[in-house]
Amino acid sequence: MKPGPVLVDSFYHDVPADQHQGLLDMLVKQPASAAAYVLKNPAYEEVDCIYVYCEDDRALRLPAQKRTVGRLRESGVKMKEVLLPSGHFPFLSMPDKLLDAILEAV
Repeated sequence: MKPGPVLVDSFYHDVPADQHQGLLDMLVKQPASAAAYVLKNPAYEEVDCIYVYCEDDRALRLPAQKRTVGRLRESGVKMKEVLLPSGHFPFLSMPDKLLDAILEAV
């Protein structure tokens, strides 16, 4: 089954429509076990981190993003946070705003 409208709505709704098919064509299936993989040496415990909240993310809603960051903070991870009005991939939909947000955070 080819990926289609559901994935566009979840991942690419804020990316120009003329890019949708090319982005869908690059998707490859991943084994479900990849989602359960536990990192052995997560870099976020060793280096400064920035979490970019994607306010209009339809794949990982903002409350879920905040819970994830909250759990990391509770475990001692220090993280700067920025908020963008983007969907799941701000590097596709608003690369300049993403760059500005990262530069401002650092």
